[in-house]
Amino acid sequence: MCGTDQKQRRAARRETSRRPICRCRCQGGRSGYRPSDRELNQRIRIISGEVDGAVLDAVEEEFADICLQNTIATEQLRKCSLRIFGLCSFLSSEGRRRNDQADTEGRRPVS
Repeated sequence: MCGTDQKQRRAARRETSRRPICRCRCQGGRSGYRPSDRELNQRIRIISGEVDGAVLDAVEEEFADICLQNTIATEQLRKCSLRIFGLCSFLSSEGRRRNDQADTEGRRPVS
């Protein structure tokens, strides 16, 4: 019984594989060539590899852009930090100088 089942499946496969060839010929196709599963799988692997490569290239490019933006932002932050530190140092020393000056002149210290 299993043998006849298998024979029926094979016959059905042969029949379905013949249909597209006949359809192509009837519809004025150039030839009755139908690529095999092996050829189709190979084409799929090639196309899949190309797609993977293109996706990875796009991701690498985007990552490089993000890294560049991060570097620029970090440099701007460093410069701003130095300016803030310089301003704080200036105001601190200026405040001490004014308080010292007020002490020597006998005025109330600036707060």
